Amino acid sequence: MKTYKAYQILNDSFYSDEKSFASLHSSKSNFMKDDSGQFMCIGVTPDTYLLNEDKISNYFSIGYVSPLVVTNYKMLALILVVSQIDGIDFIDFSFKENSEESMSEKDYVQSMLTEKDPIIDISNFLKENSQKIQYIDLKESNNKIRISSTGAIYVSPSLDINKNSIFMKIVTFLFTGELRK
Repeated sequence: MKTYKAYQILNDSFYSDEKSFASLHSSKSNFMKDDSGQFMCIGVTPDTYLLNEDKISNYFSIGYVSPLVVTNYKMLALILVVSQIDGIDFIDFSFKENSEESMSEKDYVQSMLTEKDPIIDISNFLKENSQKIQYIDLKESNNKIRISSTGAIYVSPSLDINKNSIFMKIVTFLFTGELRK
């Protein structure tokens, strides 16, 4: 699986620095932006990313970019909105805690999702039971997309994000809560 990090661009001054910023994540400097230019995804090589973590965090502190923060609420909203996106399907999700009790809670959440219960009710159930979603898996054609609670996005090696508008729709939704056409 290929790894990506998503960011919201907060300052116009960043645009002249975007290639340098991308190169701090991977030697390939592989990135793409949504149509508005407000959100970007950058391919990550873990060694390069970890080596440059301090430099990357400087971009946050000066207000150039903001990383994707994924909450239970965002995960649940994405699961529900995926049904509105042609060509993509929800496959599965996993809790961080993997016990027998969490399996029954997962079944209960799946039934709530099937019944299309309000997201706030599902979110409250998770909060009451101290459950956190670790990741959700989606499928686009023959490609798998995994959204992690860490903010990392993993995709099948065969998925070219530069030719896939669905990928950026998902990223934009995770930042804005809106499904853009």
